[in-house]
Amino acid sequence: MEVPGAPFDRLGSDHPHYLRLREVVRELLAHPDREPERVELALFLRGRDHHYVLRPTALRARDQARAGLIVALQDVTYLRDQEARFEQLVATLSHELGSPLTSLRMAVELLGRDGGLGAGPRALVGAAHEDVERLQDLAQRLLDLSRARATSIPIERRNVDLRDVIPRTLKLFVLQAREKGVALESAVATGGLTIAGDPTKLTWALSNLLANALRYTPAGGSVRVEAAAADGSVVVSVSDTGGGIAPDQQERIFDRFVQSGEGGNIGAAGLGLAIVRDIVQAHGGRIHLDSTIGVGSRFTLELPRG
Repeated sequence: MEVPGAPFDRLGSDHPHYLRLREVVRELLAHPDREPERVELALFLRGRDHHYVLRPTALRARDQARAGLIVALQDVTYLRDQEARFEQLVATLSHELGSPLTSLRMAVELLGRDGGLGAGPRALVGAAHEDVERLQDLAQRLLDLSRARATSIPIERRNVDLRDVIPRTLKLFVLQAREKGVALESAVATGGLTIAGDPTKLTWALSNLLANALRYTPAGGSVRVEAAAADGSVVVSVSDTGGGIAPDQQERIFDRFVQSGEGGNIGAAGLGLAIVRDIVQAHGGRIHLDSTIGVGSRFTLELPRG
């Protein structure tokens, strides 16, 4: 419908789609000092939700004051449908790969302990073990990808004592640390570590940091988790004695599809640290990195106390 010359908010329609659009446009107009940001909304049409992106462009007068808005609606329903299918595929793959790969790794490790193997078969078993580790790493990245959108969902807040979350998460990495010859250490305060947060997502965040630390810490090194109360917040840090991250790469480390590499090199595409940042920010906190090449890295989370 076109009504040339009629003010948008005076069309007189009571259709719910018009009322929803009017609400969004009014919100955009309510802040003339800001650059308008694009907005996505869902409208129920023909028996299902259709997704639209509103792309506003400010009209400027000669004095650069905002005189109005041009708003274009782009139908992105097809894109959202494809994203949903892709996320379902990734989640299914990561789940289906996890259990058989764990069983396969255990079988290969048992073969490797067989003292009767000759040099040739032992080399083949070693190569198989490396391949299984690569597949497990791929499955973990798929799992990270399936969780990436989950972090945008509002967290389920409850009183969470990090004195429970941290030891429980550390237990998941005891075997891996022992196999790598890396010392897994912790120093957790005896009180003051209760926050209002989501225990599941906090476990995700801590698990990602521990997995990265163990991945890039050589045998004989150490990974340490510390937690203490400080000025209305809880400070949790995960430090390692790995290769460290170069200063020029530290700014990118929390970007999606960027993964740190040993010795300061950016490695294969990853989502882990981006997810950690999203989880921390969803809790009203912040995360920062201190790293020195040849010394190691420390990721510090500051979370408001509950």
